[in-house]
Amino acid sequence: MTSLILAFAIGTALAGVSFLFGLLSFLWPSQRVPQLPPGPKGWPVLGNLPSLGSKPDEAVDALVLKYGPMLSLRLGSVQTVIVSSGAAVSAFLKGHDADFSSRPFSTFGQHVCYNQRDMATAPYGSFWIDMRKICMAKLSVRALEESRGLREEEAAQLVGALVLGDGAPVELFQSLREFSTNVLSMIMIGRRLYCGDEERDGEKLTSLLDEMKAMMNAFNVGDFLPWLSWVDILGQSRMKSLHRRFDVFMNKIIAKHYCNLVSADCHGPKADMLTMSLNMLGQPFGEDGRVLSENEIKALFLDLFMAGSDSTSTLVECGVAELIRQPQILKAVQEEIDTVVGRRRLVLEADLAYLPLVQAVVKESLRMHTPGPLTVPRLATESYEIGGYHIPKGTAIFLNLGAICTDPVVWPRPLEFRPERFLVGGDNAGAEFRGNGFQFIPFGAGRRICPGMNLGLRTVPLLIATLAHAFDWVLPQGEVPENINLKKIGVIMPRLANPLIARPVPRLEKTAYVGKT
Repeated sequence: MTSLILAFAIGTALAGVSFLFGLLSFLWPSQRVPQLPPGPKGWPVLGNLPSLGSKPDEAVDALVLKYGPMLSLRLGSVQTVIVSSGAAVSAFLKGHDADFSSRPFSTFGQHVCYNQRDMATAPYGSFWIDMRKICMAKLSVRALEESRGLREEEAAQLVGALVLGDGAPVELFQSLREFSTNVLSMIMIGRRLYCGDEERDGEKLTSLLDEMKAMMNAFNVGDFLPWLSWVDILGQSRMKSLHRRFDVFMNKIIAKHYCNLVSADCHGPKADMLTMSLNMLGQPFGEDGRVLSENEIKALFLDLFMAGSDSTSTLVECGVAELIRQPQILKAVQEEIDTVVGRRRLVLEADLAYLPLVQAVVKESLRMHTPGPLTVPRLATESYEIGGYHIPKGTAIFLNLGAICTDPVVWPRPLEFRPERFLVGGDNAGAEFRGNGFQFIPFGAGRRICPGMNLGLRTVPLLIATLAHAFDWVLPQGEVPENINLKKIGVIMPRLANPLIARPVPRLEKTAYVGKT
């Protein structure tokens, strides 16, 4: 009997305590701890890493559909949130952009990018701000307006090379890559890297970049399980080897540049980025008077070459492929350009403002083929409550730009290539790259927005307009437009799994091609 009474007393006491805690929680709701965004349960130690499998982009898309636009994943020991709607991005960046603009530790950044002294992987702070200023000195709207002649010349060189092919099928990506690399190298070092010389600097650089991108898309143990980083000795050794080879490449570029410097043009507005940067060596710059090092110049150039060449090439390749798949749109684009430009010359950058359909094709290409569908992760430097969810300090935050740009709530028939949606009267006529709603952000948003956006918004329209205007495009025998495969491989700077191969057939008057071959 005594034991029954004791059990009853204990039960009553526990019930009373539970009631008291419940009452206190009701009366003081501010004491509740917000929950993480929804997401699947993870495995011990590994978290959700096994759930991503060999195709993490497809796995993330499926999880976003199931759990919503703010997805919580634990990748090893790293708490991660994937943001997949404009509204969710707005909740993070409006008012909190600086607190979500840093970068987490990166094995690749440490071993390849000069110990994260580049602009892409460097933490947010005065160093990053100073490096971006150096970069934007040559990539601002004003600077790019002054250099538009070199892009038009490179576009003419591209047309000439295609004409010399005498109608043979070409792998368009490689031609576009040479164009993009040369445009960048002219801005950065004042000369073309693809120029047919014996040193073959263009080929050497793109070979290095291909290896780097493959490594960036690979799983790096140290990024998610730091205490197991010693296991991936082979991967780290490959990274260090890549770094050494790129460093040797840049040392030769810099040595050659010193030999070719012309003192009269070393400090003027026409000086290339490398000349400008070398002139700053040993000189205090920035708010805290830091001294720029040669390694930091190399790290900046690594970023620009890596991000700028293939992203432009793949985007234009996809845009041309979409036009070939829909001949009626290609015909309408050609008619628009013929009306404005005629058939006696090639398209110039000044013409682009009068080509609304071309601009719509570019926007739709960016929407459907976002160059970086999943951004480099941001780091939460403080804990916040965002959208009713707890975002702990140290969380890695990915912006899922691919999902944002194909959100069916914003984009009717989102998986269809419909440039008319951006024209006057279209479903998304008011959509702009810097829109306040964060619904169309193919270049990212906030402080970490792509520094090459201004260059891309000049280069991509010029290329798509030039290729559509100068040529009709014929597929190899036996292939039909509707069967062109636009599936991509890779998560970071993806590329078409099956490169577009087509035959360019000149359609302009011969005078348009004179001097281009």
